[in-house]
Amino acid sequence: MILLAANGKQNLEIAETLSISVQKAARWRWRFLAKGLPGLEKDAPRPGRLPLIAPDKVAEVVRLTTLEKPVHATHWSTRSMANEVGISDTSVLRIWRAHGLKPHRSESF
Repeated sequence: MILLAANGKQNLEIAETLSISVQKAARWRWRFLAKGLPGLEKDAPRPGRLPLIAPDKVAEVVRLTTLEKPVHATHWSTRSMANEVGISDTSVLRIWRAHGLKPHRSESF
């Protein structure tokens, strides 16, 4: 691709030679001009999925886990926390893992 572009080929000619779309040839040329060879070594980062749980809800789960104890229990379970906060138990588990929380492993009750 770089050699073809260096020889004065246009995006359409490069696309036909490499059997790729014209848009991809243009994108590769732009990335090479902007970042050099490192711009072509790996895919460009993508935005990813937007988080579904609001940051204040995450903060509430962390606060409840670290500062409060559930009624009639020694520690929070994922299901009891999920019922308390109004999210799924898997979401609670993800939040706990992200923050390194393990309420079932506390030293004292």
